[in-house]
Amino acid sequence: MLLRVSLIVIVLLCGIARAQEITVENFQSLPLAEFEARLPAEHPVIIYMFAGRLFNEGKRDDAVKWFYIGQLRWRFRLAANPDFPRSGEPAMLASLTFSLGGPINEWAGGAPSKMVESIDEALRWDDENENTVTSKEIHRGVWQDVRTGLEEFRDMIRDRRDFILEERRRQGGEVRE
Repeated sequence: MLLRVSLIVIVLLCGIARAQEITVENFQSLPLAEFEARLPAEHPVIIYMFAGRLFNEGKRDDAVKWFYIGQLRWRFRLAANPDFPRSGEPAMLASLTFSLGGPINEWAGGAPSKMVESIDEALRWDDENENTVTSKEIHRGVWQDVRTGLEEFRDMIRDRRDFILEERRRQGGEVRE
């Protein structure tokens, strides 16, 4: 509940959600398939909202994929627009990555192999879907650099799978593989 309220407040304060698309009013009631279909045209904060909704509704593996799609798109947006005030979108990304990413990454860490698959799905979705918020054509090099960063993170998770699982077991964390 707190996560949902935080996301809604950020969207309201920043005026990011467009009236014709995802709104604070329809965020919870919009059918998931319809919500998902609109995401290529939405600001990455809306993708984060979708990931949060999925996580809260128990669709946690799907939430991991959408969290990484949102993160990929937002990091790309910020890299393509380095003059954005640090107190605006960069601060929002950091805050949401901490508040939303903490629980999602904690969940994902219990099954590193599935996390790797989710990141692959995120990369594939991003590649196959238009980004109407930040042009992949105009900023192709920046887009590729941001994708490379996520690919390197994915590879690190894959390569350290056994260590991650052993550490989770040692610390009493959930292990799902």
